[in-house]
Amino acid sequence: MNWEAIGAIGEILGAVGVILTVGYLALQVRQNTKIVRSASYLDVATQVKDIFMSVSTNKELADLITQALMGSEVLDRSGTMRVNNYFLSLLGIFESSYQAFQEGIVSVEHWEGIEKSLRQLAHSPYVQNMWDLLPYTFTAGFRNHFQNLIDDARAKKDSV
Repeated sequence: MNWEAIGAIGEILGAVGVILTVGYLALQVRQNTKIVRSASYLDVATQVKDIFMSVSTNKELADLITQALMGSEVLDRSGTMRVNNYFLSLLGIFESSYQAFQEGIVSVEHWEGIEKSLRQLAHSPYVQNMWDLLPYTFTAGFRNHFQNLIDDARAKKDSV
């Protein structure tokens, strides 16, 4: 066996090693993507659970939110602030999910569930009025998305 043959065998083995390494890295990236998506889903689920628990364990806050959603105009400044903070917190969680969805971190299935919740919020006159006053607290992409949902909800209401 001459040196050229040994060199050729070395190159072949090196190429096989590179191919195996690239395959292994692709597998690791795929696994990491699944882990990141799962962690993202669990993070949002935990945040939503926490915000819902804050309502279910606080009768006064639950009553204020119910009054707001039922169209009651009797909320005082403190009540309005508490309800606004609740909805802004919830929208903030959804905004994080929107951003993660745009970056491909959140799955389509996960986003579709959030989108349904956003549509429900967009139909609330209280949330619509609050949004008209406070949209600047969100990123442009989410602002545009949620504004479109509100516009759709208002158009459906007007067509009824």
